[in-house]
Amino acid sequence: MEFDAEWSHVMDRAKASMELGSIQDLLRKWRHIASTETSSPGTHARVMAKAEQILRTGRNSTAGSYTDMQALIRQRLGR
Repeated sequence: MEFDAEWSHVMDRAKASMELGSIQDLLRKWRHIASTETSSPGTHARVMAKAEQILRTGRNSTAGSYTDMQALIRQRLGR
């Protein structure tokens, strides 16, 4: 259903603009989702549920702090 709604919206925009870029972007997005679902079923639903929770509560209870993320980035960059 999510794909169908996006497809309908993108097709309307493409018809109005006579441009195919938005269709290609949508297909690229959903090709990635399909590939992820093949190797790890349920990933998209989990990501969407987590996003909904963050939007509803205004916070991500499992996220690290900004300082922790900076330290992780420095570690991965070897600094």
